[in-house]
Amino acid sequence: MSNATAGKTETVKMKIDKFVAEGKSRVILFGTGIDVSRDWNFLNKTYFDSRYPTFEDAHQVYMNDADYVKAYKIALEHNHQIRLIELYNLYFEKAKEDTNSFKAFLDFSDKFFSGDKGESELMGLLKGVKLDG
Repeated sequence: MSNATAGKTETVKMKIDKFVAEGKSRVILFGTGIDVSRDWNFLNKTYFDSRYPTFEDAHQVYMNDADYVKAYKIALEHNHQIRLIELYNLYFEKAKEDTNSFKAFLDFSDKFFSGDKGESELMGLLKGVKLDG
């Protein structure tokens, strides 16, 4: 990474922190599985004075906050991108086995790398593809 791009790199947490305070950020990162390095009891005690017995309790309260919902969506989009990468790798492995999978891999790759944000086309493409051979 060049020095010019190094300063522009943003983590998911940094993006989330633009919308919500640290405690809410930790709820989102925990709930989406992005950061499970701390258990819920630790987070609850540290950020919420033990107000929320479970993640679900905190999450339910914060779902009324529009900024929390925006931040949560950012985390879900991050997870979605990771799943698309996993799917890409799965298609690649299947493409080594037969020509139908190879065609599906090429189609998926075209959409995946096109930079097109039109997810409806991508999801339409994936609906007709069988992975079980």
